[in-house]
This record gives sequence, C-alpha cells and structure tokens, in this order.
Amino acid sequence: NPRGWLALADFAEDHLLWSRRTEALRKLIAVDPDNAEAHARLDEARLGKEWLPVEEVEAREAESHQSRGLAYYGSKWLPSQEVSKLLEADHKAVGWKVQFRVDTPHLRIYSGRPLGVTRGIAGLLENEIAAYYRFYGKVWRLEPRPGPFTVYLFSDRDTYLRVAKAKGIPIEGDGDAGKYHSSSQILFVSVVEGADGVTLNVEGA
Repeated sequence: NPRGWLALADFAEDHLLWSRRTEALRKLIAVDPDNAEAHARLDEARLGKEWLPVEEVEAREAESHQSRGLAYYGSKWLPSQEVSKLLEADHKAVGWKVQFRVDTPHLRIYSGRPLGVTRGIAGLLENEIAAYYRFYGKVWRLEPRPGPFTVYLFSDRDTYLRVAKAKGIPIEGDGDAGKYHSSSQILFVSVVEGADGVTLNVEGA
C-alpha cells in the first residue's frame, strides 16, 4: 500500500529514524516506481525514463542550458545578458557580489558559491524546513511563513565577516559559524566542506 509506506516514512522522519525513512521510501518506490514524492524525498529527479540523483540531473541540465547561452536565476534559465543585469541589481541591494540567486518555495538564496553547491544546499534547507513544519506544526499548530527566508551563502569567510559587520551582526569567537539575524530576518550561512560532505553552521543572533 503506497500510502502506508509514505505514512511510515513520515513517522520515521518525525522520530529521526533516517535509515527507516529511506527503507520505507524505497519500499514505496518498489510498488510505485514513478512515485514523484518518494523520489523527491530521496533527492532524486526524473531525466527521460530514469530517476537519478538530483545533483546529476541538474549538472546535465546546466551543461545543456549553458551551451545555449543561458544562465540560471531564481528558478529558471534566462539569457545570460539578462541574468547579468539582474545580478548587478542584487549586488547593489545586498552589498556584496552575488554569483547566483536561487529561489525555492521557502527560500531566496543570494550565493557566492557555484550553482551546483547552491542548489544542493537549497534542497538541504528545504528538506529541513519541511520536516520542521511537519513535526512542530502538529505540536504547535504552526502556520507557514508568509514569504521566503532570505539566505546569504558566502563564497569565503572574509566576505561573511565583512558583510556581517556592515549589517551590524555580532560575531563571536573566530566567526566561522553562520547566523540567523532575527532583526533583519536574514540567514547568514557559512559552509564547511570536508571529507564527510558539506556542513552548514548556523547560530541564532
């Protein structure tokens, strides 16, 4: 029963049972191979007749679009010249050089990182937000936020420190951690890449 496996995946996720969650979603796909929700929650996307890791699909799509003179902005591919003008306006608005802007249902990310990294982090944050509302929404009856979170994803620590200082964000210690600044409602993200993958460091401020 597909709904039963999906309910089990929800239960496992709510209780942080990640291996059980993955197992339930794989069982669901076994009985319903094209279940889009299950594939999405496993970070998979469709390319032709195949379901592949989202990163692989996005990389192939990016290569195809870029070969035709397009660039990514927000949630779509646009002519490169148009994107350059949009990013210039973003640069003036946020006060630092933005390489990409990625929009998702809950996020507006201004990024100095490569597109693949930015979209991967966007997916990670979206999954966290969805899990947060799914779990705490039942307990506290939370209403969805009426608009996207603004996220600054910096290319390096120096830029993070400079922009944080300009915005009046208090930095403690060596300043390696990102911060959520409640006054401006901006999430400042510092990314640490290591042998185990990408880690996001975020603290409240």
